[in-house]
Amino acid sequence: MRGAKSAITRCRVGVEPMFDDNFLRQAKSVGAATLHEAAGRTGALPSTIKPVVSGWRLSGPALTIATTPRNNVWIHDALAVAAPGSVLVVSCGGLSE
Repeated sequence: MRGAKSAITRCRVGVEPMFDDNFLRQAKSVGAATLHEAAGRTGALPSTIKPVVSGWRLSGPALTIATTPRNNVWIHDALAVAAPGSVLVVSCGGLSE
């Protein structure tokens, strides 16, 4: 991937939040399945995506990263531009471990 442009540099950083704080507070009080259904059944993630620690719950604007196995450069780039409270969602070329 040497010389490849980071996917993160093509994203818009500092974009206004999509939802106000009141909406986000309410959304945090319900489960992901309820939010998925309320949004017209869009945005569901594969069941292989799991929390790092069992039982954790989190919410926030997602910053998605597509990289290759054993390459964490894009993750470091994302950490450099992620706003506080952002959730990193990383795809490593189909590996789920």
